[in-house]
Amino acid sequence: MVGYKIKHIIKKSDFSVKHVAKKIGMTHQNLYRLLKKESIESKHLERIAKLLDVPVGYFFNENNTGVDIDHKVTGDKSSASGDITINEGKKEIKHLKELLKAKDETIAALKGNQV
Repeated sequence: MVGYKIKHIIKKSDFSVKHVAKKIGMTHQNLYRLLKKESIESKHLERIAKLLDVPVGYFFNENNTGVDIDHKVTGDKSSASGDITINEGKKEIKHLKELLKAKDETIAALKGNQV
C-alpha cells in the first residue's frame, strides 16, 4: 500500500522514479525493489516525503485518495464556473484538511520527541 502511494505521488509529480531515487541516495533499481516491499524504513519514507512535499502520514492514511488539486475556476463573488463541481470541491477541501491534520500530528509527534 505504501509503495503504491509513493508510485502514485511520483506519477503526479514532475519527477521520474530515477530522479527520486537519485535525490534520496539510491539507484532506481533499489527504489523499485523498495516500492514492492510490504514495509519501508522510515528514513526512506522521510526522504521521499520531503522530496515530494507530502507529510509522512500521507502514506498511512487509508482515506487518502490522491485527489488532484489542479483545477481551473473563474468567476466573481456572485458566480463561478470551471472544471470542478461543488461536490468535487468539497471532497478536495476534506482531503486537504486531512493532509493538514496529518501534518499537524507529525509536527506534534516530532516536537514530543525533542526534549
